[in-house]
Amino acid sequence: MDRLNSASSLQTLKSYLERYDSAATNYKYHSVVVENILMVNPDFDLQPWLIQHYLNHNPEDLIRLYLKFGALQRAAKFASLVINAAMKPDELISRHSNARWLPYSLLDEIFEQLQKHIQHAEDHGTTNDAKSKDQLRDLKNIQQQLNEDVRLYLENVQRESIF
Repeated sequence: MDRLNSASSLQTLKSYLERYDSAATNYKYHSVVVENILMVNPDFDLQPWLIQHYLNHNPEDLIRLYLKFGALQRAAKFASLVINAAMKPDELISRHSNARWLPYSLLDEIFEQLQKHIQHAEDHGTTNDAKSKDQLRDLKNIQQQLNEDVRLYLENVQRESIF
């Protein structure tokens, strides 16, 4: 019964947000919902429809919220999702448009925080146990993936701007 109530509550929340939150409100109700969820549990897996909302509207807001609540890995993974969405051929905006945009300052912040976390783990020998080693490996993999995504994106933009 508990799962049924949760599913029903999530569906109600989704319908309220669709009905009452819009560009006119700058989607602030979505942000309030996500902020409250992450405040209680930064490791909470957001619903796919919430993630999709942020892919379509103000992706930088979700990255900021993740960073605000210390969910660095989630911020980095979502940033990769944003970059990959920007490179999809069916989603690409005209190469002569200034509308293509990525939150570069937030990407810099993510890279900086990832590097600090990695450096701290390596310097302070917190990689002695298996869990710490796994976390360090995950951070390095996320950093590498995000770096690769940014590189590919910039190559795409450069190639498109030549023509």
